[in-house]
Amino acid sequence: IEAWNVAEGQYVTKGTRLVEISEVDEKFLDPALVQRLGEQVDGKTASLSGKAAKVRALDSLISALERNRVLSLEQARNNVLGHEAAVGAATADSAVEEARFERRARLFADGLSTRTEFAANQLKVQQANAKLVEARQKRDNARLEVRSVDADYGEKIAKARSDRDATRSEIGEAQSEVAKLRSQHAS
Repeated sequence: IEAWNVAEGQYVTKGTRLVEISEVDEKFLDPALVQRLGEQVDGKTASLSGKAAKVRALDSLISALERNRVLSLEQARNNVLGHEAAVGAATADSAVEEARFERRARLFADGLSTRTEFAANQLKVQQANAKLVEARQKRDNARLEVRSVDADYGEKIAKARSDRDATRSEIGEAQSEVAKLRSQHAS
């Protein structure tokens, strides 16, 4: 207010300038300001409800991921155990074929076995050794899968936790805005 053009108790008529205002905030010129502030409070409050629901959903997702992580790791470890058993069986088969080959080699050296039998036994040793190598590779891949499952679920859980924490932060900011809007609405 720059100037008061009338004194208290002075008689005025329609059109008499009472005061001179130098600067006016545009928001006070809006005749629906109070209604709009109420609408903004309602909108922010609804937004808070949605964000709270998102936090609950992310909490559920995190719990489900943690349960699935345990189950997937258990499944991957069982797979490793199966492959370790296959390596044991392949090792035994390879040892048996090596022993047969040594006997066949002695028989062949003594002239008691044919070259065809000797070559066939040599092929069986090579096949048994190849199966052993393959079983070891499968076991090693299964071991890598355990680490991969753990890392994949760790990444998914970390992302869900990050999203949940970001949403919680948004809730805090929205609560602050609601309080500010309510204060403006009240005044």
